[in-house]
Amino acid sequence: MAELLGILAGVALAAILFKPIFGDQLGFGDFVKLSSRGDLSWLLQGRLGQAQWVKLKIGCWIVISLLFGVSVSSGIERLIDPSLSP
Repeated sequence: MAELLGILAGVALAAILFKPIFGDQLGFGDFVKLSSRGDLSWLLQGRLGQAQWVKLKIGCWIVISLLFGVSVSSGIERLIDPSLSP
């Protein structure tokens, strides 16, 4: 049960953070397309800094959502079973 709530919390936070992180660009599909291209093609186009920024945004969005989901799951498990607390 705690795992399911952790997953739901992570997905909910990802949905909440989607607009602030990706709303100022052309869309999430463009972010994925741009981040999948090699750094050499970005370097040749003179936009290597933009490529790194795109990858950082996607990485932070995923990591924040995952950490929040794991935190919620472990917090609920500790509330249910206090013997798990350190």
